[in-house]
Amino acid sequence: MYPNVSAVIPTYNGEKTVEKSILSLLKQDYPMLNIMIIDDGSTDKTLSILEKYNRNIKIIKNEENLGLSKTLNKGIKLAGDGEFLFILHDDCELVGNCWISSAIRHFSNEKVGAVCGEFCVPDPSQLRLAQKIFLVLNNEIFFERDVKKVPFSLLKADLFRLDALRKVGGFSSPGNSKFGMEDQIMGSKFKNTGHLILKDPSLKVYTHVGSRQDTFDRLLKKEYLYGKSTAWALINKLAEVNAGESQQFKRKIRYRQLKLASVTLSTICLITSLVWQPLLFVIPLIQLIQFVRYFLIAKNNLYFKLRDKEKLLFAGVGVISDWIYSYSFYYGAIMGTLHGLRKTLVS
Repeated sequence: MYPNVSAVIPTYNGEKTVEKSILSLLKQDYPMLNIMIIDDGSTDKTLSILEKYNRNIKIIKNEENLGLSKTLNKGIKLAGDGEFLFILHDDCELVGNCWISSAIRHFSNEKVGAVCGEFCVPDPSQLRLAQKIFLVLNNEIFFERDVKKVPFSLLKADLFRLDALRKVGGFSSPGNSKFGMEDQIMGSKFKNTGHLILKDPSLKVYTHVGSRQDTFDRLLKKEYLYGKSTAWALINKLAEVNAGESQQFKRKIRYRQLKLASVTLSTICLITSLVWQPLLFVIPLIQLIQFVRYFLIAKNNLYFKLRDKEKLLFAGVGVISDWIYSYSFYYGAIMGTLHGLRKTLVS
């Protein structure tokens, strides 16, 4: 007996990649699979692409851009009496036709609330330099060797127990914003209810990156949004710093901590130099250390072949991203604290 699985692809301006996502779902061998796509107010050609598949899938159109959390929660409601909800991002493609049937076996353990897979790039040579930098800077290219318990899934290709999602009230984001931290907040909710999240490296997923991180300004904008939402969620205890058993997540956390440490120390030196000016000379030294560290990361990465000029650019973008991420983190911490105070006063 196969349990019912509802699959949802949330998409927003996904014209470059969403068709690959659709086709990878349509070729799955799982017999009890219902597919729906929720368009979150796309302004490109996404809708015309979706119409080609309206006989095979259910298409839902948001009247306005609601953001990922509200779009996914709409998917939970539309799933009805199904037992599982599969979420596939519009820039991801399942590898093979037995992804879902393989993932569902993990749910023989009643404590498992979600299962996610391993991400890889189908053709690294086709990526633009900004995309390569984004993937390496955020430690996206890292392969686990066996099934691991992880603190959260990335909401890219994830199979969830529907009753577990409904028990925790569905998805949410910091301050009801449209961007960021939905994955980590859900991980924190699942921890509180005792549900496990497993990452199975045999479940391969191609990530096509799409048009969202194909230029440096978009990459840096993402760093800004991520820093702000991370701090907001941490301050309001919606998420926590936790790597689980995953070496990839441990490296991600360490990278972010080093970003904050370098910028915070530089800022302290800058302020203190008003009293003792020689501390100004410490700031370029700290930044030089970070620049060299990023250059070595670029040099030692085994996934992308970068020329020497590209390695230098990688290091420069890394240092700039440190400042953008850190100051947006400070801003998010301030706004999160004010939100918490207002909530306390109101209650």
